[in-house]
Amino acid sequence: MSKETFYFSHDYNSRSDIKIKKLLAKLGYSGYGIYWAIIEDLYQNANAMPLDYDCIAFDMHVKSDMIESIVNDFDLFILNAESFGSMSVQRRMDERDAKSRKARESALYRWNKSETNANAMQTHTECNAKKESKVKESKVKESKVKESIKTWKTDYQIYLSESRVAYQYLLQDKDFIKKLNHAFPSMNIKKSIENSFVLYWSTDDGWKRKIKAKGNLINWKTTIQNSIKINAVYNQKSDVENTQVQQKSEIYPSLSK
Repeated sequence: MSKETFYFSHDYNSRSDIKIKKLLAKLGYSGYGIYWAIIEDLYQNANAMPLDYDCIAFDMHVKSDMIESIVNDFDLFILNAESFGSMSVQRRMDERDAKSRKARESALYRWNKSETNANAMQTHTECNAKKESKVKESKVKESKVKESIKTWKTDYQIYLSESRVAYQYLLQDKDFIKKLNHAFPSMNIKKSIENSFVLYWSTDDGWKRKIKAKGNLINWKTTIQNSIKINAVYNQKSDVENTQVQQKSEIYPSLSK
């Protein structure tokens, strides 16, 4: 196997997922195999593939109807106007990148520690002379390693890409949307989330604000909950009344009968 070959984790119980069961019921194991082939392609294309069913079908030697069904009918992917991706793929890619960064940082730490121990075994005069040289060399290598490790905190484009994925994920999270609808019944939640991202969090100002925060992970749910009022879009009166009736019917099912 080539040293450049990457792998991804495949959940051993993936067939227990209700979405996969529906796929199997409609398309059988041929559809199941094509689904995993698409997942492999997403890993090789930064989790974003164009919505070109004919092209994908040609590559996989199947009919385009099957590709279109797999992508659209089972809620297995997130889509926008031009492309699609997978939240599970994005999560695993983020985990892999985080592990890779930690491994590089750990290797750098061990390298510095090894150099320090080697210098301690030399004579005092030689140690002083070489220590200064090694410190300079270490700083240069550390600087190069840090420059090669790009994260959302150092690269705006990475931040923008991750924020777009978060935006798509939050819009697909029915429990999160439902929670915000209960908290803000007069607000158009999806449009307010869109405003929060478009008008602020996807901008340079939003990125710089996140950079100042502690930690390397962004909790987008908490971010939106705390800032949604700033860029809120409110429903018309009739929409508010409909939302309130729907919420009451969920609490008291007899009202909807």
